Amino acid sequence: MNEKEIKQRVLFVDDHEVLARLSSEILEMQGYQVVTSFSGVDALKKFQDLRPDVVVTDYRMEGVSGVELAQQIYAINPKFPVVLVTGSGVNASMQVPNIVKILSKEDLFPALLETLRNLFVADYEIDNVNVVQPLVEGFSGRLEISPAIVTVCNNVTNILDSIMRNPMDLLSMSPRRFEEFVAGIWESFGYQVELTARTRDQGRDVIAIRNAEAHLRFLIECKRYSPDNKVGIGIVRSLYGVVRDENATKGILATTSTFTKDAKKFFDRHIWELEGHDFQNILDWLKKIRH
Repeated sequence: MNEKEIKQRVLFVDDHEVLARLSSEILEMQGYQVVTSFSGVDALKKFQDLRPDVVVTDYRMEGVSGVELAQQIYAINPKFPVVLVTGSGVNASMQVPNIVKILSKEDLFPALLETLRNLFVADYEIDNVNVVQPLVEGFSGRLEISPAIVTVCNNVTNILDSIMRNPMDLLSMSPRRFEEFVAGIWESFGYQVELTARTRDQGRDVIAIRNAEAHLRFLIECKRYSPDNKVGIGIVRSLYGVVRDENATKGILATTSTFTKDAKKFFDRHIWELEGHDFQNILDWLKKIRH
């Protein structure tokens, strides 16, 4: 991304707070300045106060919809660009002059990144429909190997590269591919990594080992859940039992979702034995790899 693009400010609007925060974090990773809003009313106020360069808004929201927000922005500045995100298809109500793009929520990334690049580097011609397929390709996610422990495959580097470009693709991964992705991250951190075979994971999917000042052995359990499906205390307790049974250094639970309150309390009570890493933390892992 060039210097001009880095300075652009995006106002991202979605009343689903988890998705709004995740999408905003992805845009920030790409160098954009991002302001997040969770309602049309709040977004209009931030639009007037903060003067963003573009508004990206969900279509269906409680109160003021994305189309209504675009209309209100049009009344203030007819030339201001709005990108509309929808999960329900295109309809006639979306034909507002300043809506420069309509994107499918299902394939929001990398379509949104491409839209913003086009918007900020050239005059953007209104084109109301453009659905772009995810970039993760060329990897089946299948490891047909019989031993209980298998080493991380070489193709995991391709997965890491794709996810670093388009982190939202994490949510469309198969559970096994997510395990391989996490294993690849820890290998990038300098650990010797072993990936447990699918049929015999025994409560942990990845084993990460490093011999430095001390022998470190982490057991990593991976849960590729949707954002609204939180990891509960039962899974955390199970991992804790495996850590104690195998006398491991620590157990790490990595998820594309978040954790329930009870699960978080359990982590707090066992801070020396357990760590929980949600979607946001996984993005932080990616940042660490980049630097």
